[in-house]
Amino acid sequence: MTKIYTRHTPLIYEIDDNVIFSSRGETIVAYRIEYKEKYTLNHEDFERIHGDWIRALSLLPTGTIVQKSDWYEKSRYDSSALSKDNFLQRSTAEYFQEREYIAHNGYIFLVMPCGVYERSQAGNPFRIPSVRKMQDHDIKKQRFLEAAELMREMLERSGDIRLKAMTQMQIEEYERVYLNGFNKDNLVDLVIGKESVSAGNRQIGIMAVTNERYFPGAVYSSIEDRNYSGKADDFIFFQGMMDDITFSLEFSHIYNQVIIIDDHRNHVKKLESNLRDMIGARRFSTENQRGVDELKGYLDETISNPQSRYIRGHSNIIYWSDDSFMFENATRNIQSILRTKDFIPYRGTGAGLKSLFLNSLPMNISCMEKNMFYLVDISVATALFVNNSNYKNAQEGIILNERMFNIPVKFDFWDSDRKMITSRNFAIVAPTGKGKSFTANHIFRQLVEDGIILVIIDLGDSYLKLSRLLPAEDTLVLRYKEGEPLGLNPFLLDGAQLTP
Repeated sequence: MTKIYTRHTPLIYEIDDNVIFSSRGETIVAYRIEYKEKYTLNHEDFERIHGDWIRALSLLPTGTIVQKSDWYEKSRYDSSALSKDNFLQRSTAEYFQEREYIAHNGYIFLVMPCGVYERSQAGNPFRIPSVRKMQDHDIKKQRFLEAAELMREMLERSGDIRLKAMTQMQIEEYERVYLNGFNKDNLVDLVIGKESVSAGNRQIGIMAVTNERYFPGAVYSSIEDRNYSGKADDFIFFQGMMDDITFSLEFSHIYNQVIIIDDHRNHVKKLESNLRDMIGARRFSTENQRGVDELKGYLDETISNPQSRYIRGHSNIIYWSDDSFMFENATRNIQSILRTKDFIPYRGTGAGLKSLFLNSLPMNISCMEKNMFYLVDISVATALFVNNSNYKNAQEGIILNERMFNIPVKFDFWDSDRKMITSRNFAIVAPTGKGKSFTANHIFRQLVEDGIILVIIDLGDSYLKLSRLLPAEDTLVLRYKEGEPLGLNPFLLDGAQLTP
């Protein structure tokens, strides 16, 4: 049966700073994530960030649900912020206006499921919770909020990832846009059908990984990016294991990672019980034998590594398009990437689709069905995290083109916070004919426009054209010919006209 959602029951009861109190009595702490820029991390950086996530999440109390949500939206570049004081600046702004790119925003939600108002099916729904239970709940909530702050502080100290508290407006916008089918400009009906979710002309689909048996044999915090890496060993770029489902997908989508911090000992007992059952049934199929081998490996690693910790996890990709052909192409693209990485994805349909979509909202995440979770070590789940983002504009600097979508970004060569270099020196290195002079022209032009006086020693007339494009009163070209005077008298101190 198709259901149309024209209005929805409020999921948020109250918001206090970045703390959400849901209508079911759950407490949710909401942060925006600020990442490092893509291709600025090497293998050691990825390993360090991976370890930071493991240590930070281990601070959270048992029962906490962590939802990390990365939104990638197809957008068009707005050049209104670029200067338009001269012909070159206006031409640049016009050239880049409306260029397509993928914008990225990262969020993380820490959820403390409600324990006070939970009822068993046989319980009395009208019975008021006891004062003792209410007090215990308040103590639990306070400890949860303190643990969330400790987690944030630990990640902040690492210097690689920063968590910024979401504002009330951002939280409300997150919920509204999600339940409006990712439409920001107008309200539409959200229709959940048998094969897909739709909002107006927009189709929405979900692809998920729901069982540890559908994982690859090994996961990594980083792998080599072969699209940018050169043949030489000292020219290698790295990316996260799941980065292929981020910026490389040319359509809007969300990558959700959910982790439930359960009691580790209960999971170990369950694994041991499952292993005994599978050992008895391994002779019936090769798949059972494979499961026995994998379970033995998990348990052996748990015993040998005291910091190993099992958690329940869930991964899904929500994607949408207004064009049916593009939507089906997106479905095949995501499925192909996941299968290439040896994941076996689950495509939600019917009741599974409805459950995945509605319960992937942080205010509903505790309602996600148990059969949608895989059981893995926390190091495996965090290896699937995204840890980089778009290139960011500096407060001051030179406009350059970033390497992912070729859109302008303001880059400060001397920003001490970025620690790119220790002095105001830089070099442009490239083979002949690869654009060194063109890049230098671009940089020098902007420096002149910023009022900086430049002295250029040009041995090949590479910057003569630049001088012709700039206002005549701002430039002076001195040309030297062998056997002729330079035309520059250093003793002229009264402002007399120089001979060009």
